[in-house]
Amino acid sequence: GAFAGLGQLRALYLAGNQLVQLLDFTFLHLPRLQELHLQENSIELLEDQALAGLSSLALLDLSRNQLGTISREALQPLASLQVLRLTENPWRCDCALHWLGAWIKEGGQRLLSSRDKKITCAEPPRLALQ
Repeated sequence: GAFAGLGQLRALYLAGNQLVQLLDFTFLHLPRLQELHLQENSIELLEDQALAGLSSLALLDLSRNQLGTISREALQPLASLQVLRLTENPWRCDCALHWLGAWIKEGGQRLLSSRDKKITCAEPPRLALQ
């Protein structure tokens, strides 16, 4: 992979790189990574295993992308996560994303700053901007 041999890396800044998708096991060889900055890209797809292997990750910034949904499985490997930034994405607030609202209410909000707690829906139309 692209990150083989960088096992000691602690922070990775990939902000503003026009990334569109993160495929399974993209960051597998970065076990000590603590910060992953992916903001200001065009990420539409975050596969379920894209973040596999990032057990030391404390900060994940996915703000200002094109994410419409994210699965619970995608965040599951992040046992050390302390800060999660998800704002300014066109969230599709449907059944597939229902888990995120429930997760935030049941304790996930400790990972979100006050501005990040205001995650708004882009669709369906009846929920837009809520």
